[in-house]
Amino acid sequence: MKNKISIESVKYGKMPEKQWYVSPNHSDWYYHSPRKYPLEEMNLKFLEATLDAPLRLLALGINSLGYTTLPSCSGHYKSKEELDEAYSNLIKDAKMIKKDGLVLADTETGEEFLLKDNTWMIPWDRNEFYKVANGGEEKIEGYLGFIVPKKDGYKVGSAIDLAVKANKGCRYEVKRKPNAYVFELRVHTGKQKSQDRAWENLGDDVMFNLIKAFQH
Repeated sequence: MKNKISIESVKYGKMPEKQWYVSPNHSDWYYHSPRKYPLEEMNLKFLEATLDAPLRLLALGINSLGYTTLPSCSGHYKSKEELDEAYSNLIKDAKMIKKDGLVLADTETGEEFLLKDNTWMIPWDRNEFYKVANGGEEKIEGYLGFIVPKKDGYKVGSAIDLAVKANKGCRYEVKRKPNAYVFELRVHTGKQKSQDRAWENLGDDVMFNLIKAFQH
């Protein structure tokens, strides 16, 4: 397991391919490994606690309708002070990993395991981490994806389209699978407060439209 664990940054489109873990010391930065559980086996009891607050109600609402959500991120705009703290926490983690080990918890199942590796290293220096944590060359964009059976695709697509058009800074993409569609909601506003507010407004509109769509 230890050689498969990483803290390298992951593009949103690749997030569903990973299993995600949280440190007991902080939730500033998540660890990950190649996915080992089907997405459909996510346990909401543990998942809810790790969902970003701005999109939590939307994610849980989508789950309540029977759709499987994918690993998500609301999009974070961190100050230098916050990033300094996050990097210092990763240093603390690294010391524990190299000495007695660090107990990580799976964000979806709550399963815990000890990560112990005397060769563990943080892949960036502090200045590099600032750039990576702020999106590097890409804009900071929040992400929430979910899987919809083909039979529901048209109604869900119409509901999402209406909601996205009503909220500035929001967009979506649709990916086709053999028996389903993957809807990917994206939010980018450029500032934390408006980013959070956009997710909340989008969530209200998406759930209203979805519930209305399936009443007919």
